[in-house]
Amino acid sequence: SLYLSHAFIFCVRQGYEELERQLKEVFKERSNILRQLSKTSKELEGIKVNLQSLKNDEASAKNDVQKLLELGQKQREEMKSLQEAFQKQLNEAAEKAEKQQATINFLKTEMERKSKMIRDLQNENKSLKTKLLSGNKLCGIHAEESKKIQAQLKELRYGKKDLIFKAQQLTDLEQKLAVAKDELEKAALDKESQLKALKETVQLCLSSVLHNQPSARNLIPAKPAEKLTPVGKGSKVPFQVTSTKVGFLSCSFFKHLWKEYSSHASWEGQIRNKHGGKKKKRVTKRNY
Repeated sequence: SLYLSHAFIFCVRQGYEELERQLKEVFKERSNILRQLSKTSKELEGIKVNLQSLKNDEASAKNDVQKLLELGQKQREEMKSLQEAFQKQLNEAAEKAEKQQATINFLKTEMERKSKMIRDLQNENKSLKTKLLSGNKLCGIHAEESKKIQAQLKELRYGKKDLIFKAQQLTDLEQKLAVAKDELEKAALDKESQLKALKETVQLCLSSVLHNQPSARNLIPAKPAEKLTPVGKGSKVPFQVTSTKVGFLSCSFFKHLWKEYSSHASWEGQIRNKHGGKKKKRVTKRNY
């Protein structure tokens, strides 16, 4: 029985030891669990804090997102308005480009037309230069001819002055003849006295004419039947020929008077006819 008691005690002791060991393990596990629970509670607290912060962050994020959405909407509206303005500017730029292209085409056409006009003007200028050169040559020729014509006109002026002087002399002679005619008509003289008076008148007229002649040979022309020819433009009238013709006319006139005097019956009528013819010659000389 002692052995049984010892065995029972030993079994009980082992049971206690086992229970103690188990209790230690339980306590150890309990301590571990408590530590884990405390750790878990701390973690839960952190999680709570994190959740709160996350909630706060989420709210702020929502606000930010709302703000971002509003900003995005505003930016989209601005982009839309900018796009419309940009499209409008593009359209205006396209219209301006079309107008500028049309202007460029018009300017090209005008440039080509003006280039053609310039070429035509250059060709015309060349032809005008050629004509100018030929005109200068003709001007040189005409200048020489003008000098010749001026020289001829100068000679004609001298001839005209001489003719005017001779015409004045003939006018004086006509006046003297008219005076002589009046004297002959008024005087009731016989044939000898009339012949004497006519001789004196003729001598007086011849002396006044011969006083201005260069020599006596000039009074007798080579062809007695030659008449005065009219002086045209551009013709030369030498002084010597003019004086000779005037002297020839004067001498022929007085010789004719002598011949007409031989027929006493028709003296007065023939003197009137010759006197009228002389006036016509005087008018012709004045025209020159």
